[in-house]
Amino acid sequence: MATIAFAYRSTKKEANIQVRFVYQLEGFKSRKSIYAPTKFEVLNAFWDKYQSGTKFSGTNKDLALKLDTLKKELSEHILDAYKSVKDKSIINKEWLLQNVHEYYNPPQPEIENVIPESIIEYIDFYKKDRGSDLSLNAVKKWGVIKNKLIRFEASQGKRFILSEVTSSFKNKFLDFYIENQYSINTTQREFAYIKSLCKHARLKGLDISPETEGLSIKKERFKKPYLTFKELEKIQKLEYLSESLDNARDWLLISCYTAQRISDFMRFDKSMIRYENEVPVIEFRQQKTQKETIVPLLPQVINIINKREGEFPRRISDQKYNESIKLVCKEAGINDLMKGKKRICVAPEGVKPKKHHFRDLPGEFEKWELISSHCGRRSFATNYYTKLPTSYLISITNHSTEAQFLSYIQKPKKELVFDAYKQLLNV
Repeated sequence: MATIAFAYRSTKKEANIQVRFVYQLEGFKSRKSIYAPTKFEVLNAFWDKYQSGTKFSGTNKDLALKLDTLKKELSEHILDAYKSVKDKSIINKEWLLQNVHEYYNPPQPEIENVIPESIIEYIDFYKKDRGSDLSLNAVKKWGVIKNKLIRFEASQGKRFILSEVTSSFKNKFLDFYIENQYSINTTQREFAYIKSLCKHARLKGLDISPETEGLSIKKERFKKPYLTFKELEKIQKLEYLSESLDNARDWLLISCYTAQRISDFMRFDKSMIRYENEVPVIEFRQQKTQKETIVPLLPQVINIINKREGEFPRRISDQKYNESIKLVCKEAGINDLMKGKKRICVAPEGVKPKKHHFRDLPGEFEKWELISSHCGRRSFATNYYTKLPTSYLISITNHSTEAQFLSYIQKPKKELVFDAYKQLLNV
């Protein structure tokens, strides 16, 4: 359910009317409101009279009719866009701003068989060409990279084309990311995206520099946090948590014993559970990979479901979950120091922080500060590695390759050797 309203939200005598979009996400009781400015500028006095139903004459009558038209057309435009969105979690202020922009600047008919050469324009061509092959997360990621490239080109005062992705481009790209305090791993990953764009363009017949393929940026290696069995036991035994932290604690345990991403386990529902040869399993399709997945439910998960009278915990947003599980781990005393990356605001003093002001910066932190939603998947892989055959574990995590699975293993090699030795003694 979504509704549209319009408001005058300025203290100035004259300002642009704002559109208010009110919606409610599935599984959430509260409704959300987001605003975006229109290009329709009026006097505050006119708006007050318009809202009270005053019958205007002359110029004000024409203005009122134009406002009526705007409200009708813009409301229809936004509501149609909302209905077409399958994953409502992408609805936010940026989404509303984009749709208001498209109302005033409708897409122009495309010229057939014209392949753009500029990097930024090719991103849109690439997304359209790949179509449903791209996951929602990949589409979002390309949007993030496109916005950074727009800022990058503005800093260089130049529009780059795909054939210019050479060592010179790479060095300028790297300098821009360093200057804006992006981590080296973010820089490496997003430069790899640009290289994949060039590869796609080459297959489409565009001239790409032979230098491009050999370009690379080295990653920094950090041990990523996982929760050991002992730490999971400490978390499980926590008492006197608030309702919200208890709810997040149960989701954290479920993630660590099912090895699934937050986009999957946060959708778990009792209707997905069935018994296979008296073994409780949960069956679902992974959102990221669209793979059919069956996961056996270990006693730790069944205990949580029984505790909640047959239900899974209450669903919460990704942001709330990440904030809450850090506090849960802090309560459990998971505070050993470790090197890692933590999201930090780098907005200049006195500037209101925006999304692009946050960076994952390296440092030494208490372990609880580094815990995030992907920790559960990593914990399962690491804890059960050497205890169960790798093929069994991959059937649960549903990684495409063994190499992908092994990248999740965070134990030091010495520990893995000792674990393997213990397993050999039991053979």
